[in-house]
Amino acid sequence: MAETGSLQIDHNHPLFLQQIDTPRIALIDIKLTGPENYALWNRSIRMTLLVKNKLGFIDRTWLKSSYRGELAHQWEQCNDVVLSWIGRTVSTKLYPSIIYTSDVRKVWNKIEGMF
Repeated sequence: MAETGSLQIDHNHPLFLQQIDTPRIALIDIKLTGPENYALWNRSIRMTLLVKNKLGFIDRTWLKSSYRGELAHQWEQCNDVVLSWIGRTVSTKLYPSIIYTSDVRKVWNKIEGMF
């Protein structure tokens, strides 16, 4: 179990973050540049988020409204980490269009809508 303040989260919990789960890591080597590589990027990022147990942030499995108190704060942290991971996999041209969206699901929908 990891301890976050007074909160203890089991490593199987969707809100668990490992020490290496920082905003600075690049989950995949592919940069989304446009429709020409969207399918490859989409599949790659989905596979990686599944392995990281964070796919629920983009497929609406883990909604913020499902968590209260310290878990709501932990949801915010996980959401921001996943948002940063996605941000690191898009081209510098696309990045400004997603950075000001605070919910990773909305970012995912925005990217889907573009391509």
